[in-house]
Amino acid sequence: MSRWNIIFFLGWISVIQAQCPTDGILVSSNPEFCYIFKSIPTTFDNATIACAQLGGVIATIDNAFTNSQLANIAATSLNISSYWIGYTSSWVGKWGWIDDSNTTYQDWLNNQQPNGSQFVSAVVNAKSGYWTRDSTYNSNPYVCAVRYGNVTACPGYNYVYYPPTNKCYKGLRYVEDWDYAEYDCKRYGGHLASLNSLKEDIFVAITQVIYQPYLDNLQWIGLKYSNTTKQFEWSDGSPATYFRWAQGFPQEPISSYPYGAINFHSGQFYNYQAGGALTGEICEIPSNFKV
Repeated sequence: MSRWNIIFFLGWISVIQAQCPTDGILVSSNPEFCYIFKSIPTTFDNATIACAQLGGVIATIDNAFTNSQLANIAATSLNISSYWIGYTSSWVGKWGWIDDSNTTYQDWLNNQQPNGSQFVSAVVNAKSGYWTRDSTYNSNPYVCAVRYGNVTACPGYNYVYYPPTNKCYKGLRYVEDWDYAEYDCKRYGGHLASLNSLKEDIFVAITQVIYQPYLDNLQWIGLKYSNTTKQFEWSDGSPATYFRWAQGFPQEPISSYPYGAINFHSGQFYNYQAGGALTGEICEIPSNFKV
């Protein structure tokens, strides 16, 4: 790259960087995202929560130029030696991006992708740009990707954002009845949470159990059995095609235990009567809802 091209490139970066948050960076290969590095090391799950609070996810790297630019910024400008990215096998036992993006690019050290296993995710070496795996329980700096213009995706306090669904989630306490829990979530402009994939299920479980540890383990979600259709449905009207029942569940007869709940620590589903021994709920609202 010529000297004048470098000057132009750096000038363009400085212009678009001003449109990101104070600590955000735009790179030319993916200008629709603001990248936000966090230098204080933390676990992969805590990094997931922190990025969700910003309205994004741990960054997806889909091409060599983005990988190189981010690594160079981390090494030369931020003095970060390595950092989490959003490529993980921790949640579903095989490698994939946390935001469900297709895997179009990888840069593993020695071109060898590790076998998928639980509790490991990818870490980028900032000096070389190569990826290695690390235990999700270990602590590393991390980089978040927030879609430009979506920096404040969720309203209010304690919401977390999940880009694949474009929804915000929040746990609330002191609600014992499923019907009142659904009414309560509607007051905020949403519904009890509908969980339609394993990744969404685990994301909600992880973010709530770590971010709001004072909540009880079991919380109402939007799953409800219909005596008309003789099947479970979600309270927001979406079809119920994903279930992750705990051992021994659903309880029978289902018509007597028609209301769904989630255990934060396992992400598994349970079914109870409307006034079961639960004391909380998980609400979901669209990310553009204003309160």
